Amino acid sequence: TCNVPVCTGNCNSNGNCVSPGVCQCNSEWTGDTCDIPVCISNCSSNGGCVSSGVCECYDGWLGDTCADPICDQECGPNGYCTSPGVCQCNDGWSGDNCDIPVCAVGCNSTNGYCNSPGDCICYKGWNGTLCNQCVPADGCCKCTCMHYQN
Repeated sequence: TCNVPVCTGNCNSNGNCVSPGVCQCNSEWTGDTCDIPVCISNCSSNGGCVSSGVCECYDGWLGDTCADPICDQECGPNGYCTSPGVCQCNDGWSGDNCDIPVCAVGCNSTNGYCNSPGDCICYKGWNGTLCNQCVPADGCCKCTCMHYQN
């Protein structure tokens, strides 16, 4: 019996005692006495490893490795959730929910609007690719237009 090394807590049954006080832990455990569980990717730093291979995610994160952020709002088809409560919009979209199209560069927002990225749709009385040309008609005199919607 003097040839059998002794380790504290018998390495918590998560490893082997290889010499007095020295544990060689199984791959799922670490620490001097093999009492600290190991999780894949360290729970992505978004959670705690509660037992071997099991992450408990912090608020705002989910998934086996706590790598998936949760957004309270929908990022819609025009964006994606990058961190808790934060949407990253695809090119051409803006807003908290990525539901506001970005109009054509230079589109006069007083005289026009857009329904999809890159558009510039003119209100009544305005024309041109950027809605910056007055069209004399119904309520417009000498190109002094008032804001009329279609």
